[in-house]
Amino acid sequence: MAAFRLAIWLALPAALLARPAFGSSNPALPPLKAKWIWRLGQDVHAYNQTVIARKQFKLEEIQNATLRITADSFYRLSINGRWVNDGPARC
Repeated sequence: MAAFRLAIWLALPAALLARPAFGSSNPALPPLKAKWIWRLGQDVHAYNQTVIARKQFKLEEIQNATLRITADSFYRLSINGRWVNDGPARC
């Protein structure tokens, strides 16, 4: 088993926190069961907040994977301490 550490920097305004549903433009992907990540006990209406979200988990050996991220203005993705990407992508 390989251990994966995932760190995502998210900047999420309160307006987006109120949206209950997430969708996918690819109907072949299963529906998301995601929830917004925020700091407990903090003012979600505060302006210009940054949150670091980390998730550590173990997986059996895998050949490929899909990671779906949504953020209002910026995220930085690292896996196993290695930078993967910043987003969102430019149009």
